[in-house]
Amino acid sequence: MSNRQEQKISSIIQLITILISIRRRIINQQINQHELFLNKSVIGLLLLTKSLIRYIHTAFNKINLEKKAIKNKNKLKSTFKSSKHKWDFIQPYFIDLKQGIVLTGSISFGVIGSIVANLVYKNIEKKKKKDQVEYDGFLAEQEDVIEEEIDFKYRVSSRKKTATIHTDPENLNIDRQRLKVSAKIHIDNHLIEELRFLDSPICEIERVHNLIIDRGLTQIDDIVTKKAESMPKGAFIFTNTFILNKVEYGPTCMIQSAKRWLRAGPRYHLYFQPQEVKALVLSVGSIVPGINVVIREIVRALNNNYGANQVFGARFGYKGVIEENFIDLSKNLAENVHSTGGSFLGVCRGGFNLHLILKVLIKHGFNQLYIIGGDGAMRSAQALLIEISKKKHNIAICVIPKSVQGDIPIAEEQMGFQTTIEETAKAVEAGFVESQSHEYGIGLIRCFGRNAGFVASHVAEATGCVDVVLVPEFQWDLYGEKGVLEYIRSQIKIKKHLIIIVSEGSVNSLRDVHLPELGEDESGNKIYINIGEFLKDKIIQYCEDKKQPIIIKFIDPLYITRACRANPHDTKVCSQMAQNAVHGCMAGFTGFAVVIVHHKTAFVPLSEMVSGNYENKLVPHNRHWQRVLSQTLQPSFINNEEEHLKQQEQENKAL
Repeated sequence: MSNRQEQKISSIIQLITILISIRRRIINQQINQHELFLNKSVIGLLLLTKSLIRYIHTAFNKINLEKKAIKNKNKLKSTFKSSKHKWDFIQPYFIDLKQGIVLTGSISFGVIGSIVANLVYKNIEKKKKKDQVEYDGFLAEQEDVIEEEIDFKYRVSSRKKTATIHTDPENLNIDRQRLKVSAKIHIDNHLIEELRFLDSPICEIERVHNLIIDRGLTQIDDIVTKKAESMPKGAFIFTNTFILNKVEYGPTCMIQSAKRWLRAGPRYHLYFQPQEVKALVLSVGSIVPGINVVIREIVRALNNNYGANQVFGARFGYKGVIEENFIDLSKNLAENVHSTGGSFLGVCRGGFNLHLILKVLIKHGFNQLYIIGGDGAMRSAQALLIEISKKKHNIAICVIPKSVQGDIPIAEEQMGFQTTIEETAKAVEAGFVESQSHEYGIGLIRCFGRNAGFVASHVAEATGCVDVVLVPEFQWDLYGEKGVLEYIRSQIKIKKHLIIIVSEGSVNSLRDVHLPELGEDESGNKIYINIGEFLKDKIIQYCEDKKQPIIIKFIDPLYITRACRANPHDTKVCSQMAQNAVHGCMAGFTGFAVVIVHHKTAFVPLSEMVSGNYENKLVPHNRHWQRVLSQTLQPSFINNEEEHLKQQEQENKAL
């Protein structure tokens, strides 16, 4: 070996011993800094160190040092004489790791020494398998020392790989409690292994609350059902399994910035003992196709998959919880409800009272709460989660999102949406037949879409016979040369027939006419006049003034489309979400919504769902919307379009 190679090896060994020394100083509280940053530069250093370690290994092979070390351990010491530390100092950090294992989940710098020792010393320490358990226990003890003697929290920046450790106990955040279950006790528990990874600072999966962490438990039972023992391990979800938020990436959207959602599915080890589960199911808000499918599948999953037989339903949403109006769903009451529309349990808007609801849950011993609802349900569930976490109650909360508008954030598939499209399309086809049967016939159809125009746009694309689509996302003028009324008059004169779809929320995007609010409903949603009736009257009046004869047929299928039973597609979607909701709660996960992304189910934290960062609305560059425009050939319906575009650019820059 050349002098240059010896100098490189000596420098690398010194670097490794420095890292080990830093770790010891952390354990002995000799570092007084309040923050320790594990950033990209350190990650890069670790990768560089790994490459240099391989270089050492190659150099040692050249001089046949490993063979000599087997015969005489003292000769191996001489290789490290450039280091100021003795071999006995480094030896406790040696772990017999298998070839190819890559360090990704531990913040401990001491494990770096373990990798080096494995590469150099692997042919010496193969005699006993119990050594690995002993050395793992040693590292776990050192980590326990840090956890016991330092109060800290950490925040995770998934994109920057940054962990911040604070020593101020007053600022301890319940959202970032550390896992306190010892690895020595639960060596083969896959759930604990998954939680330890999710709780680590370098985990890039968005953190979902778990009762084991939130309650600060130090020991749990290793719970495995008999059914799980008989199933192949590939049927379960294990550590570091996630789903990316988006499916397409490119120059304007890098994959490094993608959110990673925790993959939903059954876990081999559970948190809840099935016989101790007492679940409560309720539906809030309005009805949508598929609610009864979800109720039925929650009951069946708890009963058939886990043997949990205490399942109850609250009548009429939160009102039923406060009034303690429960029915036992375990007595086959929900077996055939999937074949009907509406909600078997009943729904109710509003009525949420945090303290009264929590009091009733504790009084009756409910430890799993399944809420079927929309935005309001997710906000109320998040409030419950915060209160339950503060008081460390043993209650898991899950939301199965629903919306006939199709505007649930993050979700690709939504409960009842396809059924709503299918039923609304029938109304459009009826309007098309009416318009074709009359000279100058107009079919006007109002559809769901208070905040988003997905129902109108999808129906327009599916039917292929629509001429005008008005949605809440894009402003429009009623009057003027480029307004809707003049466009309808000119087109009916040429085509003789027209089909118009208007979303209920397009009243908010009307620019040149102010329509007053009619109050609010129990959920706090603003109530407006019927935009379909309003537009019908204006079309009739305008065409009369312009001497243009028309026959207009107004169809309003709103309540028909949401009261029907779920079609086969939505039945499958609802079953998938309900079963995974049960899997998540049985593993102790809480404060999450079951969301389908890229045809896979994920557990998304409620804090992300209600954050407002994932607004699900139509945008001008959306390809689906562009396809709709290519079919309808409609203009923008803006009179001063250039001025309007400049104003939008200024608003976007300000944002």
